Amino acid sequence: MVRLVSNIWLFLRRRYRRIVGFSHKPFEIALKDLAENLWLKHNRTMKAPTPSIAVQELDVSQPVPSSVMMKPETQQLELLPTPSSIESSSPPTESESVVRSISAESSFIRDFVTPYEAILQQQGVNDVLARMIQMLEEHGSCPSIVLEGVEHDEEARELAVLRRTLGKITLKDHTHRVTTLAIEGLKSTYRDWEPLLPKLLVVALGHDLGKIPAFRQASLYTLADHPTISAMKLRELIKKENEPFWWEEALSVVKGHHRKTTQPFAAVLRQADTKARELEVVRVTKNLTLKPWESWFEVQGILDRLKDRINIMQRNRACDAFTLKSVVYCQPDAVFRALQDYAKAEQVIDLTLIRSSDREMVLRRVVGAFRQDGMLADDIGEGFYGRQYRVVTSQAKRRGNVRQYLIPINLEVFGEQASAFEQRKEGWVQLITAVERGG
Repeated sequence: MVRLVSNIWLFLRRRYRRIVGFSHKPFEIALKDLAENLWLKHNRTMKAPTPSIAVQELDVSQPVPSSVMMKPETQQLELLPTPSSIESSSPPTESESVVRSISAESSFIRDFVTPYEAILQQQGVNDVLARMIQMLEEHGSCPSIVLEGVEHDEEARELAVLRRTLGKITLKDHTHRVTTLAIEGLKSTYRDWEPLLPKLLVVALGHDLGKIPAFRQASLYTLADHPTISAMKLRELIKKENEPFWWEEALSVVKGHHRKTTQPFAAVLRQADTKARELEVVRVTKNLTLKPWESWFEVQGILDRLKDRINIMQRNRACDAFTLKSVVYCQPDAVFRALQDYAKAEQVIDLTLIRSSDREMVLRRVVGAFRQDGMLADDIGEGFYGRQYRVVTSQAKRRGNVRQYLIPINLEVFGEQASAFEQRKEGWVQLITAVERGG
């Protein structure tokens, strides 16, 4: 016990003498030497800040470098290490070694790891993020959309008309853009957003890892779409005992990031992915614009494109819209196509008009606008975009009645007399005698 107290006393005495300057003679460092050996040495790797990749212009002739987001906060540098810091230092962990090996060139480290090191360390995801970023740095020059085996990939099928355009965007650039937008969305959705940031970075940086060709070519993943492959690869990056408490939920968000959702956290990723795609299409095509729905949508634009399709028979005996007395009964698909044509004429890109999974949501929005403007000829409940009707014809006994899901619109809003539409009728449309609710 006496020995222990004595050792403590000697340690405190040495520390006190060092602090007040009794144990060291004063020394001088020339400003020139200080600059050459410290300041300039550490400043050579710094780069000038550039706009965020979420908003900067793209050069699609070659892979686009990711943005450099400079942060005003800088760590203080110690001129001389203290004995305590030397004693407490330990060899770098595996994750720290990986981060150091890619940090010099990686915008992912600069923009998404360095600014949030404290919370990432607290939740123990540094190693996982480092491995994900290493994958993106090594394989991220591939296209950001699946170009081979598209029949097994949901996004590639839904965005078929944009596949060539989006193929000019690299996976690395797309992932950086999605992550930037997702962080913005997280901050605007949650008041206390910081504890959710580690989980967000995992899902944002990892959501498209399944698009890397080397992973897709593995026999285990051949028939899976990219969200499923991404979740599988993420599961391989961490041992079960080291998983954060939210790990399974994060994998679920990754697997479903192309599906509609009402869960706020999952919606942040899906909305960021959608916005990133729209920005990329605008920058590659140069002839489309990205506008809020309210700034370009007009009901009249849809009516003008539906007008020429009323009572016109198609080759397959289908009819986009038909009239009976003072009502125009429209097929929902015809209304959706009219909206697509209107957006194209306005040179607007809106991914919800391309993805089939968003079709019903868009139709409810359009019918809501019809309702607000008093254009509906029959009651359609909130949350629905049409009604089930039984279309009765004069040959009903021989062929039976036709059951259809239709949108009833007042004929007068089309600006034509009923007689003008009646003259167009042909085929089975001429035989319609009644349209009744239900089916």
